[in-house]
Amino acid sequence: MPKKRRSRNLIRPPSLSVAALAVLVSVLIYIARIVLDLKRAGAGEGLLRSAWLLEGRLTPWGQTGILGVLQILLSGFALLLLFSLLRMRRWAWIALMLWSIGSLLVNLILYFYGHPNYPNMFLMVVIVFSLAQGEVLAALGIRRRSDESVH
Repeated sequence: MPKKRRSRNLIRPPSLSVAALAVLVSVLIYIARIVLDLKRAGAGEGLLRSAWLLEGRLTPWGQTGILGVLQILLSGFALLLLFSLLRMRRWAWIALMLWSIGSLLVNLILYFYGHPNYPNMFLMVVIVFSLAQGEVLAALGIRRRSDESVH
């Protein structure tokens, strides 16, 4: 007997679109912060004149550069999640929820160390609450709709 395919609602719920927009804005904020941090750290001086390591320690430019590379990788991962979520992939919902919660925890730690990123904190809360809506869970097949009966 062939496996019965689950029929998912192909209409994207508005809450899913809100979460997708929040992810896109968050990625743009990350990229803008990377550019500003690199500019402040003297990236315009050139890679050859700016030492990454001095006496076994990272220079401020080196620290900013490494953090920038990590943020670019995380931003690329978030864009992959964004496109997968818009294609209504269940795994993207799980991964984006984990990414948002992790990002929110990092932002809370930064807040307590005196480096708050309020726009990103707000966007992470919007993403988590948007993804937790019942219509999103039902559209992705994570939870049954209340009008569906169990056969």
